[in-house]
Order: sequence, then structure tokens, then C-alpha cells
Amino acid sequence: MDKNVTVKLFSMERTREETPRFIDAIRAIDSIDGYENRERAIAPGFQVRLEFLDEENEHIVSGELTRIQTTNFPSEITPAGRIALNVNNRLGHSVVFRANHHRGVIAIEYNNRVCSPGRLFSYLQEFSRDAVYNVLPIVREEAWERYNRAGPRKLQVAVASPSDLRVLEGDGRAVGEAIAAMGEAYLAPKITVEIAMGHAPGQLSTCLTGLVREFLRRSESEEINLQKLKVFNPDFPEGIDFLDEFLIFRETLELHDRDPDVNFGIKRDFLRRVMNGV
Repeated sequence: MDKNVTVKLFSMERTREETPRFIDAIRAIDSIDGYENRERAIAPGFQVRLEFLDEENEHIVSGELTRIQTTNFPSEITPAGRIALNVNNRLGHSVVFRANHHRGVIAIEYNNRVCSPGRLFSYLQEFSRDAVYNVLPIVREEAWERYNRAGPRKLQVAVASPSDLRVLEGDGRAVGEAIAAMGEAYLAPKITVEIAMGHAPGQLSTCLTGLVREFLRRSESEEINLQKLKVFNPDFPEGIDFLDEFLIFRETLELHDRDPDVNFGIKRDFLRRVMNGV
């Protein structure tokens, strides 16, 4: 079992007045009797359920989401060789999350092979179509400080499946439509674009900040395949690579080899530590 745990932090806000608070949406699922009634297939071959929810206080909950494995089981190893795994039940692989509604922050164990952050929010929508949130990976403050120190003069962005960029809204709509059109016109599976001032004086529009945030938001919800997002200004001519500036924490934890309840507690405590002060 891999004992290296990665946690990624996100800001989270409701998109509409009728959108339930995240903690209320997840509490509603937890109130459902019978674990099997919490299970949802959110993609082909991708079945998940809320396994456990810990009410820390009025504004904070921690929980565990399990991805259920029903096929392609691993083998069991014996001194005489490998044999079929001797289990009658399905297997579970989990990620732990911790949400602070008061601060609008959620920390999620980052393991896309088990369940990505985008899948967590897709799971919520299986129970409430109004549970739609703006979820943005938190970028290190130092990156935004470098970004704001001088006006941006150049943006480089690379995306795969460019036609997906039609989902961009607000300050990202014009760029999304343009990149999608290029990809469709030339049948290009990947597009790299540079928007720059060149030798002209001045800086790019202030709309660039909204564009950067829209790229990050749609990428994290797995609506677009963002492969590069880099902004250049006079103080940092080497560029600010936003995909390398996410607030991510990694640590090797003393996880138990067999006890999922013990491991939930260990991971929850790790999430508490990384959220302290954010």
C-alpha cells in the first residue's frame, strides 16, 4: 500500500442562491440509510459512494469517498505462487476530504486513479442537480504576488481536445471559441497559443486574470485538458507557470496495512494540518 499521500486545496463557492452549501449537500447523502443507496455510477465503470462523514463542528466536515472495484481483482500471493483473490465482497479504494464552509476551502486527497476532485462534485450532483460549485485550485500567494507585481505582457496556453474550450465563460469565452475553432478547422488534437504585446508598449487587458481563473476552474472540473498555462511580465520574464503553483502538500504517513478506520483518522489529521492558516 502506498503510504505517500498528496493533498490539494481548493476554494469553493456556490454558483446560485439555490445551490446548497457543500456541507449540507454531503450531510444529506450521509443521512441516506443503507450504503448501497448511496452508490452512484458517475461514469462507465466508475461507481462511488460516501463511506463516512465526520461532523467536526457546524462549519467543518471530513469524509471519505470510496471507489468500488467490481472487476479485474488482483491476485493473492502465497508461498506456492499466486492464486485468485479469496474474497466474496467488492473492493474499495478511498480518498479523504475536509471542507470548511466558513472559509470556503476544501482539501482533497489527490489521487486521480481512485477519485479525482471533479468526480467528487459529480457525485454530489447525482443527488442534487443544484449542487453546482465554482471550485478553483488554490494557487500559492507568492505566484499571485509575482503576477500582480507588473502588468502581464504575454500568455502561453496549451490544451488537448481544443473543441472542449467552448465551455469557457466570462473572460474566457473569446479565447475558448477561438481555440476551439482552430482545432476544429485543422483537426488538431492539441493547440498551443501565445497572446502577447510583442514590441508594443503597455500590458494585456485586466481580463487576463479572469481568463487564467476560468482555465484553472474548468481544468480542475475535468471539462478541459489544460497542459500549459504560463504568464509573463517584465519582472518575471521567465514566466509564472500556474500549473506548478498549486497549493499541494505531500507527506509519507504511518498508515495501517489493513484498518481503514485508523487510516481515515490519520489522513483527516493530515488534512487538518495542511488547512491550518489557509
